Amino acid sequence: MEKILIMDDCDNFRALVGDVLVEAGYEVLEAADGNEGLQLYHRNPVSIVIIDMLMPIKDGLETIMELRKLPSRAKIIAVSGGGRIPPTEYLDMARISGVDYTFTKPIDPNVLLSTIRQILDNEKEHASF
Repeated sequence: MEKILIMDDCDNFRALVGDVLVEAGYEVLEAADGNEGLQLYHRNPVSIVIIDMLMPIKDGLETIMELRKLPSRAKIIAVSGGGRIPPTEYLDMARISGVDYTFTKPIDPNVLLSTIRQILDNEKEHASF
């Protein structure tokens, strides 16, 4: 069973996305900030990290940069609903930092699920070579 880590300070977002992913057969880990998420990441190998760009303690950009320094290369999906600047600007910064996909909030659960399936299918194809 593939594991997916959701890092977002919004309880409702984590619950909504987590429920969709669990219903689709994935194991889900949740963290409310980047520090907590990095601790979970180090203890649990995951295939995908879904990370909000605006979180307390350690924001998404800092967390993405730390994840990209690690030898394990989980795919990263950055999400943002914006803040002081529009969400697209936060997501532009995420792309520069090496994320694989970006979404603005609110996210269509079906589109997110389709993207996750595509990511995992691509990983399986590359692993078979």
